[in-house]
Amino acid sequence: MISPISWINGFSALALVSASFIFAFYFVYIYWKTKNNILLNGAILGIACAFGWMGITLSFLSVVIYGYNLPGLKLSVNILSYSTMPIGSMAILNIAWEMLLPPKHKKKVLMAIGIFSIFYYIVLFMTFNSAVVCPDVPPGEIYDDWLSSEELPYYLIYVLISGITIIFAIGILRFFKVVIGDLRKRAIWIIIATPIMGSCILLDTVIITDAMFQDLLFIVRFLMIVSLFCTYKGFKPPEEKIIDSIKEDRVDDVRRSAIERMFASRPEKITEEEIKFYKEKTICLVCRKEETGFINLFICPECKALYCEKCARALIKLENACWACNEAIDKSKPVKLPEKEEEKVIVEEKKTKKKPTKIK
Repeated sequence: MISPISWINGFSALALVSASFIFAFYFVYIYWKTKNNILLNGAILGIACAFGWMGITLSFLSVVIYGYNLPGLKLSVNILSYSTMPIGSMAILNIAWEMLLPPKHKKKVLMAIGIFSIFYYIVLFMTFNSAVVCPDVPPGEIYDDWLSSEELPYYLIYVLISGITIIFAIGILRFFKVVIGDLRKRAIWIIIATPIMGSCILLDTVIITDAMFQDLLFIVRFLMIVSLFCTYKGFKPPEEKIIDSIKEDRVDDVRRSAIERMFASRPEKITEEEIKFYKEKTICLVCRKEETGFINLFICPECKALYCEKCARALIKLENACWACNEAIDKSKPVKLPEKEEEKVIVEEKKTKKKPTKIK
């Protein structure tokens, strides 16, 4: 018969896996309708969490149903617990980039993280038997594991999870400072979720070990569910409507023509008061439509002007210049302001229309 502590630890893992899959499938469903990358990366994060605790959940179900762990489960627990961490970490980083636009050296950052992840996998599986500690258990107990502090993967996980958590926390705090109203409330949910999720992953993998782990793991896993709920509250789309996002490579000719006509009415000057007003009301500076939620929102990194995703993506594609400050919206791409070309055309038109003087 399963012991009480194994039951509650196993049930907490099952609850976390179930919550993670629900979180992931919901975001996949909304992504299918909006084609928004934040939701896609949120779904990837949910799947990574689910598979991270899947092995322990299978051990729990095996003990509940059969009274013992089925053959091969111990290896499954060890592999599943640590194989999805770089994937989940990359999803979190992509969410931060989608909210605040990617850094100027995005390719270099991606390359560095990719090399780090490959190095992590190589070291993990080269030292697997000694790095991952999963003690044998008597009948009625479930498997659980942790990383040995005597092996390199232990420290790589510390660096990976701590680094990604800090980067994301800095990004969301920057976002929190430039928004108000409903967007600030949503940012608070994400601010709450970020340290909880990072801390829970570290607690369950490298901090809580050996004799102390049995009595505390269920608390960590239930807190992880809380962090997923907070993430859902922060990123869920508005209930009134689902806005069809225009991806940079999917702007058809008809839509682009309409957007170009809209941009042709760009005001000569936008005051700080206007920027502040539109930001307070969460209204896009271009199309003047009210936005709710991170997933339909872009903010200029320089002047903090607010745009809906459709207009921001189109602006990046056409000229990559903020209406308010003329600085690049996407720092990784050049600004293509057309003023000089337009002035040249106007001058040439005036020359052609100039009437010849009569000779007496």
